[in-house]
Amino acid sequence: PKGPILDAIEMLKSQNIKIGFIQLKLLNPFPKTYLGFLLKDVKTLIDIEANHVGQLGELLKQHMQRVPDYYVLKYTGRTMTSTELYNSIKDIIEKKAQKRQVLTHGA
Repeated sequence: PKGPILDAIEMLKSQNIKIGFIQLKLLNPFPKTYLGFLLKDVKTLIDIEANHVGQLGELLKQHMQRVPDYYVLKYTGRTMTSTELYNSIKDIIEKKAQKRQVLTHGA
């Protein structure tokens, strides 16, 4: 859900919150070297996915020995909204979030 993620990022940046975004389009071969370069200075890694288990997070563990700090998941069949993503990320920043958040808006 790239659009809502970008919208949520813009809302966070408007509050002077430093945040980045990586969207992987090719998983095989896994871009280990490139992703390692992008993630080298990342303090908090959030895996945002539209599935139940956080499949990309599993690939990060397998190929990079890096476990996402938080998972934001939605598996209702509906698209994530920028507002629910903003709220989830804001909770993570404020240390109010659980490690695994499941979004249900519109369910």
